[in-house]
Amino acid sequence: MCSPPSLIFSALLLVSFIQSHSGLTSHSLRHHGSATHATPGDGNSRPELVVRLHEEVVLACDSNRVLAWKHNGKSVQHSAAYRVTANTLRIMKVTNQDEGPWQCEELDAKSRVLVATRAVWIVVMEIPKGAFLSFDGKRASGWLNMKEGAPLKGRCLMDGGKPAPTAYDWWLESPDGEQESLANFSTGADLAIDKILRDMHNGTIICSVSHVALDNPMNTSAKVNITYSPSFAISRIPGFGFPLREGLAVSLKCDVDSNPPSRPIWMKDDGDPPVEQSPDGYLNFSSISREHIGWYKCSAEYDSSTYASSGLFINVRYEEVFTKQPPRQVEVALGGGVTLDCGDSGVSTTGPNCWGRLSGNRLEAVGAGPQLRLDSVLYQEAGAYRCVAPEKPDPLVAERKAMLTPPQDIELVVTGQPVVYPIRRNLTAVGGSQLSLSVEFCANPEATHAFWLTPTVALRPGQEGGGYIAQNVTEGDSAHCRRAALTIPGVYLEHAGEYLFVVRSPRGMADGMVLLNVTRGASYYSTKRAWSNSHSKTVVVVPKPPPSIEDNVQDEPRPEVTTEAELVEAAAGAGSAGAATGQLLMLLLLASVVSM
Repeated sequence: MCSPPSLIFSALLLVSFIQSHSGLTSHSLRHHGSATHATPGDGNSRPELVVRLHEEVVLACDSNRVLAWKHNGKSVQHSAAYRVTANTLRIMKVTNQDEGPWQCEELDAKSRVLVATRAVWIVVMEIPKGAFLSFDGKRASGWLNMKEGAPLKGRCLMDGGKPAPTAYDWWLESPDGEQESLANFSTGADLAIDKILRDMHNGTIICSVSHVALDNPMNTSAKVNITYSPSFAISRIPGFGFPLREGLAVSLKCDVDSNPPSRPIWMKDDGDPPVEQSPDGYLNFSSISREHIGWYKCSAEYDSSTYASSGLFINVRYEEVFTKQPPRQVEVALGGGVTLDCGDSGVSTTGPNCWGRLSGNRLEAVGAGPQLRLDSVLYQEAGAYRCVAPEKPDPLVAERKAMLTPPQDIELVVTGQPVVYPIRRNLTAVGGSQLSLSVEFCANPEATHAFWLTPTVALRPGQEGGGYIAQNVTEGDSAHCRRAALTIPGVYLEHAGEYLFVVRSPRGMADGMVLLNVTRGASYYSTKRAWSNSHSKTVVVVPKPPPSIEDNVQDEPRPEVTTEAELVEAAAGAGSAGAATGQLLMLLLLASVVSM
């Protein structure tokens, strides 16, 4: 007998699932049919026909040749169990014995030589009894015990069931019920995680198995118990960054995260703590004192070893008891020079002296050595200076001693004429926006008069008018300095120009100028805000003179005004008399300010 040219293994056929109470339903599959089943990931491409037990199945082989049917390699003849026609085979009631390969052999009509073979594997469906997890070849019993950092390899298995499952889904469920997919660590029924982390402790590994015989997936799970060494979290009341002063109530808290749990143990300078700690890790100081200064850390015993946190330094600020001497004053003129000597403040000059300037409760370093030389002194350099001689070069000790009052400070007093410092000399504003012009002015003796001169009005601090608000004077960066600001709620092109801040003291007069440029913005053409004069205080109006009379301003008669108040009133009323007159009165007003 000649060998057939080829053996064609394909899904032949048809299958019809018949319920016991329903009629026959047949469906013919020719060659590669779509009703076959393949096990996921098993690499087996054989066509399978999955049927239910006791169902009726019709296998059809569409061919004009003589057909011969075989089951498990044995010929199948027409009988009560199998009905054979020209090109179909009907299995009347499928049993477990009908599982296996079914073949339709095509024979040449004359020679009866085998021409082609078509095959399908019938699988009788069986509902799985259950599913379970296996780790390292051992069936999981509900809990999976692991060490942090160890690899994890698991497999999801089914107890019984035919055919093989159609899909596997792996999940990690946290203790609070949130689920995270483990698809990146799984392939089919296998799960592989290179390193277990403590974040998975008390979580649940879930395998969800889908099967053709089940309406819903079947789940199996194992809870993860991970053992890991201690980690420490230290907190403080009051919080870190808040300075601790003597007499304050302070609590330190140590939280130890380990499995099995470990008890926190506080230590100070590698010894016992100065106060008794509570079982839950608190170290409570009802009234902290200088004796409690030192290094603290938290430790824990775990697996016959001792683990400890990083060190925490507790610094307590306290005041030394002594009779404080008033600072010695040293006066220097503005722009002059002065030399401060540690010997003048009662501090020894044999050690590594350094100078600092007191700023609130802090001591800012300004120089080293027993003498401090200051040249071209500014008002901002006035204040209390302190000479410090640390006992040892310990930065923590130096910080604490810097907070203590030394035998005597040196108070540097700067005197002179006023000075005005514009914060920004040139400003550019977008039309329609709000803008503030700011200056800092310094004077010792204190300034007695101050004005903002705008292109249209003159305002004292605290006044408003003409579309301007002169803010009240505020404290500056040093004892003899103040800040002033002029606010323009809505900037327009007519606001462009020079703005002058003038200040006078018994030592003289000074001014500072700010140049404002205005560009047209998107909101420039919106309605301008109206400022009511009913809410304004006294305003000195300075109209701009027209170019035609600008040269004649000096020819206007000088009004006879003897007081500042009269000058202000006269200048305010000069708007109706003429722009040149108003400007001249303003100049007279400034001249009177200088002479007062």
